[in-house]
Amino acid sequence: MGKRAKNYLKSLVKKGDTVRLEFDVEVRDKYGRLLAYVWKDGKMLNMEMICNEYAFLLTIPPNVKYAQDFRECFRKARKRTLGLWR
Repeated sequence: MGKRAKNYLKSLVKKGDTVRLEFDVEVRDKYGRLLAYVWKDGKMLNMEMICNEYAFLLTIPPNVKYAQDFRECFRKARKRTLGLWR
């Protein structure tokens, strides 16, 4: 499943593409990992991955800016059996 998700993400972002990072309340998690919403050409790639079921929904407070949008998108995608759950 991880390889399919990685390949899908590679189809969205190519080497040399410009992306913009948007941060929420916390910039890094307790392990030092960068926490960001990734935008390319006006589309949020986090949302693309969730809406097409190549990523599980995981929202950890206080970074909840798009939590409701992610939940709705995930719910709709599961009904359509997209991505990894085809």
